[in-house]
Amino acid sequence: MGVDLSRPRSLFEEAESSGLDLSHVPGNTAKLRLLLDLRRLIPEEGALDVLDVGGGGKFSPFELWAPLAPFAGRLRLSGIDVAHLEPVERRARELGFPIELTRGSALRLRETYGPERFDVVVSTQVLEHIRDWPAALREMRDVLRPGGTLLVTCDSGDLERPVDERARLAGKRGYARLVEAVPTLRRAGRGLLSGDWELGPTRADVGRVARELGLEVERLAWYGLRDVKPAQAGAGAGTRLAWLALEETLEAELGREPPGELYRLLYLRARTPTTSP
Repeated sequence: MGVDLSRPRSLFEEAESSGLDLSHVPGNTAKLRLLLDLRRLIPEEGALDVLDVGGGGKFSPFELWAPLAPFAGRLRLSGIDVAHLEPVERRARELGFPIELTRGSALRLRETYGPERFDVVVSTQVLEHIRDWPAALREMRDVLRPGGTLLVTCDSGDLERPVDERARLAGKRGYARLVEAVPTLRRAGRGLLSGDWELGPTRADVGRVARELGLEVERLAWYGLRDVKPAQAGAGAGTRLAWLALEETLEAELGREPPGELYRLLYLRARTPTTSP
């Protein structure tokens, strides 16, 4: 019996024909899939209004958007985060992106921007840091126009982590609860402790919440095979694309239900319903 190579071949063809600058590739396969999906939404004429939720960057600022530099003129990009906006502004300017940055919360998007403002909302590795992540998804939905697209990556709560890592993250969540109750402790612990929540939602919970919010889920899948992720720091575009092809082929061969404990990441692509004319 022959081997079906159509899926990995089509992935490489998709990347090659995308026009993305593949000399800049973000750090994980979920983000790479998001980029390829976002590229298909960019119009040939006019511009796409996009909001990046959690778009600040202390390390590798504006990393996600660098491959889209050839399309900077077709994106009206806004970003919101609680901190680290200055490095993002500098890097965006270097790459030729016009961008409007706002210091603010993912839990107050409607208040900040008003309803139905954007064609696309993007959020990468943010939900795991928000205790009330369903409320953040609701805010993202509210600022999308009818027929708009939501693209989200986050840590997977399905991953079985080692005992020491579970203990460390539980400690961070306990500290987050404490500084929520006593805000002055955040200043005392700054530089030593983190108030990040760090609890990835499960795929089942993300799907359930998205549907409860009336979103049309187009793709909800695991990414980031845990045994290869540590090597990605030094990998180039070819290797990253090969990993993406591996993961999407594995998903298909396992009947679209690979074991969730194999993967570190989730990717959600969903759409708001189109208003009837």
